[in-house]
Amino acid sequence: MHQRSFFENAWNIKWLWIGILIVCLVSCSQGPSTATTEVVDTDAISTSPSPDSTTTSIPVTATTLPPSPTNTPTLELPTETPLPTEIPTLTPIPWPTSEAFFDGARVTFIDNAGFLITVGDKKILIDALFDTNNQNTTPPQEVLQRAVNGEPPFDQIDLVIATHSHADHFSADLVREHLRNNEIAVFVSSQDAVRQINRAGDEFLERVIPVDLEPGESLHLSINGIELDCLYISHGIPSFLNIGLVITVDDYTFFHSGDMVTDSTMGDAVSLADLQGYGLPQKGIDLAFLPIQIFLLDEDVILIEEGIQARYVSPMHYSYRYPPTEIEENFSNAVVFKDILENWVVPLE
Repeated sequence: MHQRSFFENAWNIKWLWIGILIVCLVSCSQGPSTATTEVVDTDAISTSPSPDSTTTSIPVTATTLPPSPTNTPTLELPTETPLPTEIPTLTPIPWPTSEAFFDGARVTFIDNAGFLITVGDKKILIDALFDTNNQNTTPPQEVLQRAVNGEPPFDQIDLVIATHSHADHFSADLVREHLRNNEIAVFVSSQDAVRQINRAGDEFLERVIPVDLEPGESLHLSINGIELDCLYISHGIPSFLNIGLVITVDDYTFFHSGDMVTDSTMGDAVSLADLQGYGLPQKGIDLAFLPIQIFLLDEDVILIEEGIQARYVSPMHYSYRYPPTEIEENFSNAVVFKDILENWVVPLE
């Protein structure tokens, strides 16, 4: 009897455990559901029902953004400034008109060592017809064009001179053109320059005068009422002639040294004795045109003050684009030209 009771109890315990297992399986089957992705309705959003909650619907009204106000500023990206369609040109030079007579003596700066001297009805053009093929060391083309055409102020030129045949003082083509357009002009220069003029033919054979000088020599010429003394003034280059000029018209006298070299290290340099030997201090020079470096070297000042003794002195051999500034401070009688075609009238004594 006790043995049956044991088996009956064991059997009951077995079914008890089976019941507990069934309850656990049922509870697991009713756990949280897996989330799913649904397409949201544009008119309403609803939550998924849960076993212990009621279904709730939240109405949603579609919202449209208001239009932008008309006065709302808009952001504009900066744009590049357009390039000018036309290149600006230089201010035209106020050209003088033709004149038959100038009462007094007037000097006009062309460029480098180029000058136009006007005394009464006489005109002398010195070292002004040149073209270095470099716009920084050549007069403006409009100036050169008027010069070769013989247009004012280059009309009725009586005497054209080149102190030597370097390109910054002389152009055979430009001189020929001027002689062709101005039938009264006579050209004076070294034999080398004259040969270049005549190379194209004998058209100007009777209007060109070659000069040949040795150290210490001079030559006197009278041309169209102008007195001209040609002097050997060293350029520092052996067998190459640079002509110094003493020009006298009426009661005015000018000295143009050309490319005078005073540096003794170059050998054949101009000395104080050379200038005094030509008698320059006794000639009563009103204006002397001298290379700019002479004004800048202390040892050369004696050449200006004792070798030439002019009333006024003018530096040259520089571009009008870069005029010197310190010379007037050191020489009270200096005439410094600072612009193309700038004029200076020689004061009466």
